[in-house]
Order: sequence, then C-alpha cells, then structure tokens
Amino acid sequence: MPYNWDFDAPTGVFKNASLSADLYETALENTVAMPYVDVETAFGKHTGETHNLTRFTHVTEPTSAVLDELIAIPEVAFSMSTSAITVTEYGISVPYSQKLELLARYNIENAVQRTLMEQKRLTMDSLALTALKLATTDYVPTSASAGTFTYNSTPTATAVATMTYFHCEDLAVRLYDDLRAPYHSNDQYVFILRSKTVATLRRDSQFIDWHRYGNPGVKARGETGTIERLRIIETNHAHANALPDAGAALLGEGLVIGQDGATMVVAEEPHLRAALPGNYGRFRGIAWYGVLGFGLSFTGATTQATSRGVVRVIHVTAGA
Repeated sequence: MPYNWDFDAPTGVFKNASLSADLYETALENTVAMPYVDVETAFGKHTGETHNLTRFTHVTEPTSAVLDELIAIPEVAFSMSTSAITVTEYGISVPYSQKLELLARYNIENAVQRTLMEQKRLTMDSLALTALKLATTDYVPTSASAGTFTYNSTPTATAVATMTYFHCEDLAVRLYDDLRAPYHSNDQYVFILRSKTVATLRRDSQFIDWHRYGNPGVKARGETGTIERLRIIETNHAHANALPDAGAALLGEGLVIGQDGATMVVAEEPHLRAALPGNYGRFRGIAWYGVLGFGLSFTGATTQATSRGVVRVIHVTAGA
C-alpha cells in the first residue's frame, strides 16, 4: 500500500507513518438486564400500538374451608386487571461515503455494522433497566442496619449508608414474606447493582467471614455470588436512564427482580438496515431499527397491602 512522505521539520528527515493492520475498538459497558425481561409472544405485526397484559387476582385463602352438610359451598369473588405497554420506533444510523469505502484500508461496512450492533445492545439494556426502575416499591438504606421501604414511587428517606449484608437480608425477607413475590429462577431473586456498590458488600465483615475458609479466592476474583437468596449481578452501564453511578452520594442504584418483573412487546425485531445509496451511489449508510416497548408486568400498587402478591421489582435508590 503506498504512503505519502512528509517532512518531519523544515530541516529534518522524511517520515512515513505506518498504519496498523488491526482495527481497534473502544470498550463498552457490560449489559445485564435483557436476560431478565419477558418477551410477550402474543404481540406482533398488525396487532395495534398498545398491548395489554391481563392479570388474574388470586382467590383469598379462607379462614376455614370446612363445609356444613346442609349449607351451600361459599362463593368468593375474583378480579382481573390489565397493564398497558405501547410500542415505539427506535433506531440509530451511521452514514459514510463511497470514497471512504474505496480508499480505506479496513472494511468500513463491517466496522459500522459491529458498532451499531453494540450500540443497539446498550440501548436495549437501558430501555429494560428504565422500565424496571418504574417499580413503585423503593428501598433506601438509612444506616448500616436499617432501611426504609415506600410503595408509591416516592422515597421518603435519603441514603446515609452503603449497602451491607443487612440490607440484602432486609430486601429478601420483604420480597418473600411480606410481598409474596415469586423467585425469578432457581429459588433466587436477581439483584443488579453497580460495581462500586457491590464492592461495599464484598468489604462487609460477614462476606469475609463466610468465605474465609470455604472459598477464600472469591474476593480475589471479584465474585459475589448469592446473598440471602439475592443473586448479585454487577454492571458498569452508566447511562443516566440505566443505573447511574453513585457519584458523590453514598449509594448507587440497584434493582431486585422476581418472576415477571418486566415485559417487552415487539412489533418488529431490532435489526440492521442498509440505506439506499444516494447522490448517484456516493452516499452510504447503515442503521439499526426496531418497533418495540418495555413495561412492568404488574403496576398499580401504592401501599404494602396492595403490593402483596403484585410487586415483583424493588428499586434500591439513594432516595430523596
């Protein structure tokens, strides 16, 4: 491949800048939320703009189900409700020229496709995390051994402590016992947290004591595992609508997810599209495009009583 020779200085030597044969790409955040989102299979093309998820309310357990021989079986009522998810168009494009494609040493089309697929991955992760953060139940650590729950999407406290094992225990007990939330999988809830917040858990004396003899290499490998039925998942996805960094605050954000936490409805799967060449073939472009929507599978709870059996996600936050 020919190179241009340039003066290094008016009285200096000629130089020839060699171009690497490898194409390097900048690093991206890791994405974690999409595996924990349900995809609604009943929705697709030609089914409208909004999809309603139907929920059936369980019949209350009676004080006693014993029957009297001469009295009819008691009747109890049930109810049904819906949660609406509306689809929206999403997409990003990258334009480039035929001249660049002709003269570049690298395959520009392949590079653009790769970076668009990675950008789509990040966008989908942000959309999923943003939907999960619509949970009406919030939790704010208020000390090393206390936390405050609210059920109307408005935290009433401000975090004055980092995450500890106590807070994991508090969240697990509230989800399982008080809210009756089913596990996501394998008798566990999923707890997505920023890395800085997870690091405080690994510094907790209980974490160190539990692994001191049985598995001392866990901390060295940066692993956390499961704490009180919460499977810890780390992310460094710092997008503002995803899980932003703690910044100057003591606590970043997190999400505890049970079964049926969030749902995605898809009218058209996100995919790559090539633009029709413009200006007599001189202008090119590639885009990713999709028509979809995210939403909570269960909504409407505003108190602990109405949240029981309904809430499937808790938003851990620094609070007001």
